[in-house]
Amino acid sequence: MKYIYLAIISLIMSFNAQAEIENKELLNSILESCVEEEDDLFNEFFSVGEQFEYCGCYVNMISKTMNTKELMSLGLDLLKEGDGLNEEINDEQLKILLNNEKIAAGLISCLGKVLE
Repeated sequence: MKYIYLAIISLIMSFNAQAEIENKELLNSILESCVEEEDDLFNEFFSVGEQFEYCGCYVNMISKTMNTKELMSLGLDLLKEGDGLNEEINDEQLKILLNNEKIAAGLISCLGKVLE
């Protein structure tokens, strides 16, 4: 019985390890794009420090809950609906993001942390 528990725990731990993104360049590019966002509403409600806190939380959530394949797939879906790499997010792209359970949960969690 003890070996069954060890096997199950090993499987769970291996799945968790696969879900974590450790590519610093990828995560840094997400952080930079979040911090550099020029949104009047975002700038009005949050100080610069709060924006960094929110973006850091968001990147941390992505790194711990998604794997690279999921993130790249999401990025491709967003590109398909966009007008280019440097355009503001449109309604269809926002729907894609909010329909992703991991992204939506992270957004809510990180907003909650910053607003506390």
